[in-house]
Amino acid sequence: MKKDIYGYDSTAYVKVEKVWKGRSLLSPAVVVDGVGGPTYPARIFKVGETYLFYLSASDKGAALRADGFLNRVLPKGEAAGDLGYLARARK
Repeated sequence: MKKDIYGYDSTAYVKVEKVWKGRSLLSPAVVVDGVGGPTYPARIFKVGETYLFYLSASDKGAALRADGFLNRVLPKGEAAGDLGYLARARK
């Protein structure tokens, strides 16, 4: 974890457990940057929490942006509906 200028844990070093799409673009561990901006809040990450990320593709090694309205980030406990949909779509 890395704190932003406001003291929030909004940049995370994430171990990738499963990739639903874009496997060739990800390494086994990525940096997710959720610092935020003036019109939207930062993403706050917790150590040990599992998240479902919908993120735009990025160059290998670059931080993936998780700080805008276009990037959905859900704690695993809130992602049951999304995970069910993804599992059905994959069949």
